[in-house]
Amino acid sequence: LKHYVALSLILTVIVSAILTIPTVAASRLFLVWMHTPDNILSMADAYIKVIFAGIILTMLYNVSAGQMIHVKSQRIVQKLHPR
Repeated sequence: LKHYVALSLILTVIVSAILTIPTVAASRLFLVWMHTPDNILSMADAYIKVIFAGIILTMLYNVSAGQMIHVKSQRIVQKLHPR
């Protein structure tokens, strides 16, 4: 079980890095493609970079929460149906 937990966390970090790096690097280009007005472009770029940089934290939180819920449900099942 420890192996699977560690593997899922490592995979989460890898996938989130694959998503984060290009989106942060190209955020200004995305905003230009969406015809963002020039007077708010720099502020929108800073905002969107913060959002995209948070991908790794969001993904780690979701995976960790799922693992904790799984462990908790396993303990409840073991108490209800002891071997």
